[in-house]
Amino acid sequence: MNRSAIAASGRRKAQTILLSSVSTPTGKMGAGARHLVQNQPLPSIIDTVRSLVTGTPSAGTVVTAITWCVVIVVIGCLWIRDHQTRGSRSVHQHETG
Repeated sequence: MNRSAIAASGRRKAQTILLSSVSTPTGKMGAGARHLVQNQPLPSIIDTVRSLVTGTPSAGTVVTAITWCVVIVVIGCLWIRDHQTRGSRSVHQHETG
């Protein structure tokens, strides 16, 4: 095996482990890895930024990336609110008990 084939094999293995499309667009991945990578938030955001930089934006990737960002923000806000509510309840119980 030559060095470029070994390097390519290593990149594929690393991408499968990291499940990201940072170094290789999802279109160049195998079917299994592509399915896993495409259904996560980071690759859709990366693909959107890549397409905007190259001047070939796709409405589908932009909508998917924005949707993932909104979902992440909503989950984060709910998580913060939940932890603040739990914290205020435990402080209140500690003061009265």
